[in-house]
Amino acid sequence: MRSADQAADALADAQVSCKGLEHLIANLDVLANVGQRRKTEEASLLGMARSCVSRFETQARSSALSFEVRAAEPLPDVVVAPMPFERALDNLVVDALQHAPARSVVRLSVQRHGDRAAIAVSDDGPVVPEELRAAVLTADGQAAHKKRIESRYGRGLALFCAAEAARCAGAEVVVGERGGRSVLLLLAPLTAAR
Repeated sequence: MRSADQAADALADAQVSCKGLEHLIANLDVLANVGQRRKTEEASLLGMARSCVSRFETQARSSALSFEVRAAEPLPDVVVAPMPFERALDNLVVDALQHAPARSVVRLSVQRHGDRAAIAVSDDGPVVPEELRAAVLTADGQAAHKKRIESRYGRGLALFCAAEAARCAGAEVVVGERGGRSVLLLLAPLTAAR
């Protein structure tokens, strides 16, 4: 390997490490603001999904993963507090990047979900068993089940922080499964439901 290639690899590794540290610091902010609702505004789920993918493209490549973003249909905007909503989505994507097997695809699908809209983050990593799905979104559940691979324990309490940030944003995280793939839903109210 040439010295220039080694330097490029080292810089890419440093960038991934810095992004991981930045993510942990952002989660400290989530924990410091537990239970505080933020001011909501209209936002585009598809736009937020694409923005999230661009923030984590380097981490995905370093783990030999790729992203796919799709929208099932044109959807109206949602009403959320943008900053905590983005942190919730970031945590779901970080969880997927940590648990998806190499050379697989992490999908972000924007879809209608009843009277709400959702970004579904899906991957081929372990599926959380139904009996653990509520628990893995809590701090106690994360601590109690962290040694079980199917609990999807993540750095910086990713699923717990995702759930807390979603609440602050006026949204909700739901853990599920579809067709053998792990699915993490980030649900938000549609503007029409206002």
